[in-house]
This record gives sequence, C-alpha cells and structure tokens, in this order.
Amino acid sequence: MGNDSAPGGFSGLIEQIKKWFVPFIAVALFVFGLRKGVKEVQEHITWAVAAAVVVGVLFLYWVYTSETEREGGEAIDPLSKLEKVPRFSNKLRGWAFAGMILLPVLTIFGFLVAEYIKHRPSNKIIVLVADFQGPDQKDPVTPAVINKLRLGAEEFSAEEFLEVEIKGLGMTITEQEGSATAREKGKEKKASIVIWGSYDDALTGAVHIETLGEQRQLTSQYISARTSRYVGERASRYVGRRRGNGEQIDYSASVVNKPGLTVKESLSGDMSLIILLLAGFIYYESEDYDKAIRRFSRALEQKTSAHPVNYQSDLLFFRGISFSFKGDFDSAISDYDQAIKLKPDDADVYKYRGDAYTDKGRHDQAIADYGQAIKLKPDYADAYNNRGNAYSDKGRLDQAIADYDQAIAGYDQAIKLKPDDALAYNSRGNVYSNKGRLDQAIADYYQAIKLEPDDALAYINCGNAYHDKGELDRAIANFDHAIKLKPDDALAYNNRGNVYYDNGQLYQAIADYDRAIKLKPDYADAYNNRGDAYFAKGYNDRVLAAYDKAIADHDRAIADYDQAIKLKPDYADAYNGRGIVYYDHGRYDRAIADYDQAIMLKPDYADAYINRGIAYRNKEQLDRAIADYSQAIKLESDYALAYYHRGNVYEKAGNKHSAIADFRKSLELYTDPRDRKGALDSLRSLGVKAE
Repeated sequence: MGNDSAPGGFSGLIEQIKKWFVPFIAVALFVFGLRKGVKEVQEHITWAVAAAVVVGVLFLYWVYTSETEREGGEAIDPLSKLEKVPRFSNKLRGWAFAGMILLPVLTIFGFLVAEYIKHRPSNKIIVLVADFQGPDQKDPVTPAVINKLRLGAEEFSAEEFLEVEIKGLGMTITEQEGSATAREKGKEKKASIVIWGSYDDALTGAVHIETLGEQRQLTSQYISARTSRYVGERASRYVGRRRGNGEQIDYSASVVNKPGLTVKESLSGDMSLIILLLAGFIYYESEDYDKAIRRFSRALEQKTSAHPVNYQSDLLFFRGISFSFKGDFDSAISDYDQAIKLKPDDADVYKYRGDAYTDKGRHDQAIADYGQAIKLKPDYADAYNNRGNAYSDKGRLDQAIADYDQAIAGYDQAIKLKPDDALAYNSRGNVYSNKGRLDQAIADYYQAIKLEPDDALAYINCGNAYHDKGELDRAIANFDHAIKLKPDDALAYNNRGNVYYDNGQLYQAIADYDRAIKLKPDYADAYNNRGDAYFAKGYNDRVLAAYDKAIADHDRAIADYDQAIKLKPDYADAYNGRGIVYYDHGRYDRAIADYDQAIMLKPDYADAYINRGIAYRNKEQLDRAIADYSQAIKLESDYALAYYHRGNVYEKAGNKHSAIADFRKSLELYTDPRDRKGALDSLRSLGVKAE
C-alpha cells in the first residue's frame, strides 16, 4: 500500500497541523483578548468583546468540523481500516453552525445599540473630580470630597429629578497644567463640570470648578426669528416681508469662554459653599436658570476674606450670563457692571455686557464695550465679530466689514493653532455669513460638523445659511438633523418653521412654532412668528372667501403678538406685526399706535415707517405718509418699496413730477418681475413710456 494511509510521513504532518492549528489560534486570540479586556476594559471594551467573539466563533467552527478516526468495515474483516467521522453529534454540530452565524450578527447588533446609547441625547450632568494635590497624596482627601459632593448632590437632584453622576478622574491636575488640561479631560469623559484643585496642611482647599457644558444660544437678536414683515400694494394690497441677517446662532454671542471660578474652603468640614456652587452650576448646565441664579445669589451672600480675588467677579459673571439666558438683560448688565468694578481688566465681561446692550438695542454702548474688550485682548475675534454686527445694525457697513475681516483673521489663527477646533470653524462660518459669503460659511459649518457630528447648533447654522441662499430643501434637511440630535431644541423648530413659512407651507410652519412654544413657553420670537403665520394664513383664507377662518386666524395672530409683547415688552417686531393685523381689520388708529411704539423702540426701523405711511395714506393724511416714506428712504436709500409707495402718495396729491421720479427709482431698484410690472403700470398711467 502507498504512504498516503500511513500515520507518519508528510501527510501525517499535514493532518496534525490541520488538527491543532485552529485550537492554537483560538487560544492565542483568547489570551490576547483576555489581556486586552482585563487591562483596559473600560477604554477598550470593543476590542475585548471582538476578541471574545472571534474565539467563540473559532471554537464553534472546531466543534462543527472536528473529526475523529474509527475503524471501518466489519469487525472480523482483517483488512478493516480507519475512517474519519464527526467527533460530535449532528444535533450539537447543528447548534454550533447556528452559533457561528448568530454570534457575529448579535455582536454587531449589540455594538450598534451601544453606539446609539452612547450618542443619544442625554440630560445627565456628569461631574468629574480630579485627585486633589496636597502635602500627603496618601491622605484620602479626594474620596472624602467625592463622597460629600455625592451626598450634597443627592439632596437637591432627587427633589428636582435631575440625573447627576459624580465620579473620580483618577489623576491629579496640577496648577501648572491648569484649566486647559481639566477641560481636555472633561471633554474626553463627556463631563459637564470638572472639579480640581489642591489643599494645604490644614486641609484648606483651593477648588476650581470648571463648566464645560454644550454650546447654547442666548435669547438675543443673534438668533432672532426673522426681520419684520411689511405691508405693500400693487394693484391690490399684498403682504410681504424682507429677510435680514437674523436666525443664525452666533457662537461668539452664546458660548461662555470663562473656564469657571475658584473658591477656598476647608475640605475637612461640610463643604457647604462648594456644594452650593456645584448646585448652581448643575442647574446652570441643566438650563434651569432661576434655580442657578438663586444658588449663585446665596453664594454671593457668603462673603469672607478667604476667597480668591476673582471669586466674586467670576460669580457675578456667571449670574449675569444666567440672567442673559433668561432674557433679563437689565439684571445681566447690573451684574456685569459690578464684576467690572471688581475686575476692570476682564475682557470677557466687557464683551458679554456688550452683547446684553446689543439685545437692548443700545448699539453705541455695545460698540464701546466691544472696543474695550478688544483693547484688553487685541486678538479677541468674538468681540470683533459682535462689534461688526453692531456696526451693521447701525448701517455703518464699512466699519462692520473691517471688524468682520479682523474676526476672520482671528479665527484663521485659532484654526491654524488648533485644526480640530470645531467652535472656531463655527464662529468663522458665522462671520462669513454676516458678510454674505454663504458658500464659505456653509463649508465651515460642514467642517465643524465633521469634527463634532453631534453638534446640533452647527446643523442649525448650516440650515440658516441654506435658508439665506434660498435652498429651502437643504435648509429643512439640516434642521431635521438638528432636531434628531436634540429633540428639545426650540430654536431648531422655530427656524424650520421660518423655512416652511417662506416656502408657503403655513400649516407646517404653525406646527413648528407650536412645538417651539411648547418646549419654551417664554419664547417671544416663536409667538411673533406664529402671529405672522396666522396672519398670512388668514389672508389666504380671505382670498379663498373663507372669511370666518380668516377672522379666526387674525384673532390668533393678535393673541400671539400680545403674548410676544407681554414676554418681551421692548419687542419692536411684535408691535409692527400686530399693527399690520389691526391695519388689515381697518383699525388704522390702533395700527398707527403700534407702529409708533415699534419706531420708538427701534428708531431705524424702516419697515415700520413704511407701514405707518400706508396707514396714514388710508386715513388721507398724505403729508404724514410722505414724511414716513421719506424717513424710510433716508434709513435705507435702496429701498425700492419706499419709493414706490411715496410715488403713489405723490400721485394722489397731484404732484405728478415727484411721482414719476419715485416710480422710475423703484423700477431701477426692483428685481422681482411682478414688482417691476407694478412700477411700469404706474408710470404708464401717468403717460410715461417706460420699458
């Protein structure tokens, strides 16, 4: 017989390799996976699970394919030989085969579920506590501090249904490493607050409390709903509106750059002040600003000489920011004033006071504060950007552009130093948007999204830029994504509602404004916008002869404007919007009163002057109408609609020469074919041949 059947020789060696190779690989992978999993199970759990699954699949494969040898033929046959048969029963082999298929499938499914859980929106506030640096590192100071903080947090978090987790970092952050390291480690661990510091022989601690929470928006004009609407007329009266530079989230107006504050207190006592401050920052991070303000106020009342020099000014700053997030800008300005008295060289406080002045419409004071912030911190890109916004609001466009260029240079430098800084890309995108360079803005927003895919505000900014470009489907897609990432973001619903409004989808717009108001009952902009939508819907109903529906919609519009004004008494847009509804109902005096109030609150409000002019025209007060249109033109010299309306009044007053001049100017400025036709028709009615 040949050598093929012999147990030895080359064939036998091959059989031995086949027999032991798979178990050997399985054991090696198991050892590797076990070592990896045991060593860093929290950091590399994916590797450990993957290794275990590979080992499991290989073992099941061995069970399924393993064979053994037995004698074949009859027992009495002297020529009987060995044959290979499965080692295990068919039933067991069937289970092994099923396991080889199901184990990887279930593992992949488990990874996907874990990834979803990891990235799903969470309201949990994670507080990370670094090991405190002191004379005796073996002294159990840090565990005692963590235990006291947990007990303190349990007392208020249980009552408020807050999910708070306080855990140790497991490493020391030295004063030399400072805030930058604390924030880096906090970001790695997805913490909202990081506590670190040191203590002396008397166990008196210098405790740093850093806040790292997500970017959020102030209730400011940087995120205002839209610019106001205006009324106009062609052959018949129509309702129109102009878009401005609202809607974007201006990170430089909304992100708190201060790292936190430092407090001194004995770590051997009950740490009541530290726990009080922690409660304030936890409420701050959970966006419960009323409770945050109460805790910060109580902390300010506990005045001792032991606190670091900047403690009170920093605490006033954070209380001021909390007031700003509530929309209480007067209280915010008061806190910033006190903080500046205590620390006159703090550029951040000047910048944020400038933001509050901007929200109050006090642009000159805002510009002065931004200037002081820039003087103290010459590379302060956020301050340049916001001063540019203030100059733009005042119509000082050359100065605005100069500041935007400075802001872009600052963000360029930030990106050069830190190419993975998503916030810098967002901020630069906002400046490009302010300059009308929307493609570059969108490119920056996409880069920010690439760096931080879970940042809902970056999607909102991108949606706003697409809205301004007129690419409404892409705008809605970005707002959809923002809402998916953060379902409780009222701003995303409000801004998506704006796109639906511009697309004529009034029912969808109203539904989004409803949702924004439900999420944020004090959202004045959403009430104002819903009022706009109800008014437009009522106008459409009236065109369709559904007069009862039109009246009901207009009543809802007035109710929404009333609520917006109640929430924000200095809301010029809401007065203008309510005036339009009163005008539409023929209540001209009420309309004029609202336009008066809008102009008083916002003296450069060209739309309100036009609307009041239209109301005066209908009351046959032609001189007043002409004066209002002339003021609108003075404010915005390229405002075609103002020339057109003034031309109508000149024509009615018998001043044919002035009417022709205004109609020609409006024809020169108009770009919409329908508007141009209206101006041409007006000129032809006066006997002027125009094409």
